[in-house]
Amino acid sequence: MSLMGKTLKDISSECALVKKHIVTLGVTVRACNMPGLGLMFHIEDGSMEVGVGIHGEAGASRRQMLSAEKIVEFILEKLSKTLNVKEGDKVCTIVNNLGGSSQLELFLVAGQVSAQLKRKGVEVVRQYVGTLMTSLDMAGVQVSLLLLPAGDKLWLDCLDSPTSAFAWPGNSLTLQATRGREILKQLEADTNVEGPKISEGEAAKLKYCLKAAAE
Repeated sequence: MSLMGKTLKDISSECALVKKHIVTLGVTVRACNMPGLGLMFHIEDGSMEVGVGIHGEAGASRRQMLSAEKIVEFILEKLSKTLNVKEGDKVCTIVNNLGGSSQLELFLVAGQVSAQLKRKGVEVVRQYVGTLMTSLDMAGVQVSLLLLPAGDKLWLDCLDSPTSAFAWPGNSLTLQATRGREILKQLEADTNVEGPKISEGEAAKLKYCLKAAAE
């Protein structure tokens, strides 16, 4: 914002406003592992810790383990209620790896976040997925929801600005694909399906060989 010519007072006021429009909730199935000390707390098999801290702190409650879809549903219900998110609103989301989750698990959760918000009529304008703030071996995810003010592009402009922040997922990969479908249609239109041609005799021999190999 300073590069946009904003004063320190402007930046402070805007950050205070952002703070009121963003909420986060994390869940984990394995606690943070402190080197030399072991796990910071214990989670029973089939359970998950809800509301865990970004420094490995124990959560606010413990619940029975759910599917990824149900976990995201639970998280979004809490976050949406806190921010009073309703149909027609625009949001940005962050799905953060708490430390021990795989990329597959991370993007599975991200897909559910995007799909479930869309079903509720909420537009996900930006979605960031990555390993941003972690605790050692903590197998869980953290979802953040930023409710964008209607008609104000300042926050989006800030999010889209170039940055050298090491862990930030990047800008171009998170921007909405405005030309992707057009390019795909053009590629499909230009596709000429044509392969090598063989004679009927060669085709019969090839068929015989494949059949013999399969048997």
